[in-house]
Amino acid sequence: DIAYTLQAGRAQFAYRRIAVSRDARDAATVMHGQDPARLFTSEYLGEPFRIAFLFPGQGSQHVNMGRELYDAEPLFRDQIDVCARRLQPFLGIDLREVLYPADPDSSEVIARLKQTEYTQPALFAVEYALVELWRSWGIEPAAVMGHSLGEDVAACVAGVFSLEDGLRMVAERGRLMRALPDTGLMAAVFASEARVREALAGLGDEVSIAAVNGPENVV
Repeated sequence: DIAYTLQAGRAQFAYRRIAVSRDARDAATVMHGQDPARLFTSEYLGEPFRIAFLFPGQGSQHVNMGRELYDAEPLFRDQIDVCARRLQPFLGIDLREVLYPADPDSSEVIARLKQTEYTQPALFAVEYALVELWRSWGIEPAAVMGHSLGEDVAACVAGVFSLEDGLRMVAERGRLMRALPDTGLMAAVFASEARVREALAGLGDEVSIAAVNGPENVV
């Protein structure tokens, strides 16, 4: 019973009681008694806990991510299936073949998931399906935040746009990024934007600042 309660979750009540006991019989004895050394009662008067959902961006993907949830949780599986069906016209393949391939150790399969046009839709689908699963358990975020692609998932979860529009946008975003030439390099520099601009002053147009991630973090 205790294991089931911990697995399925408990209702939140203002009054809480804790019994210190050796086994079930001892627990019943303590609960029926009023020994202050073994029975503790208190009232929770604070504000409810607020939860934020944070979504990672590209680079956190891997083959079979969420596979156990896909096999064991019908709601998670349904959401992945919905995303896969809606993405197929844009990707030209079933997303589940990328996420959950027959041979997950194949170098070809691993390389395919690293391709931007598949990486971004795959991450979007898994992150969105996770949100729907948590919501089905009664866990609602008070805030959402994401990095890069994760920002798109956060926006979708917040109701900025529909799932269908989000999937279409992410698929097109990945396609356009993949179509860019495979030339050039990026470097993360732990210095201020002003310092980096000073260092780049004599390099012409070949090098430029792409992003300022923080006061001392420039790409």
